[in-house]
Amino acid sequence: MEYSQLDNAKRPAMTSLAGLWGLYAGLGLCFIAVLQNFILKSSGGGIDFAIGMLNFAVMIILFYFGMKTYGDTTPNLPFSYGLAVRFGMYQSLFASIILTAFFTLIIFVLKPNYIQLLEQAAIEQYKEMGLNEDAMERGMKFARLFMTPGWLISSTLVGTWFSGLIASLVAAAMARKK
Repeated sequence: MEYSQLDNAKRPAMTSLAGLWGLYAGLGLCFIAVLQNFILKSSGGGIDFAIGMLNFAVMIILFYFGMKTYGDTTPNLPFSYGLAVRFGMYQSLFASIILTAFFTLIIFVLKPNYIQLLEQAAIEQYKEMGLNEDAMERGMKFARLFMTPGWLISSTLVGTWFSGLIASLVAAAMARKK
């Protein structure tokens, strides 16, 4: 294909491939959530940091493969960094919707005492910090504002999408082609 013909070449719509790879990423994140909440039964500390890094690594890897798949749909066209990031943002949107739906299932059906477990973990951390009863009560009064189902669900949706945005920036740097 000559350079003058590249102007007329079009890429296919990215929604279907981004949805497919977003589904893969969302299911991978759901698997990690099962691992965290039901197998490891983590409630804070170093294991949660490791789980967060695992989530981020899974996002980067699956976003990269999704971007490569989309970039290879038209091998003669360059796949720019901006286009790869846009594709990754779509993937992130689909993955965050899937993870948020699964998280909603966790807190309402699979683990209905999830919020009470969060509160208990916060109280344990306050005790480890050596706070007195009055300070613990004030801290819990504030912390309970962020332990409502609505807040947890919306922060999962937005936080996962934002993490996916950062992961797509990293994956796009590896997936672009000139």
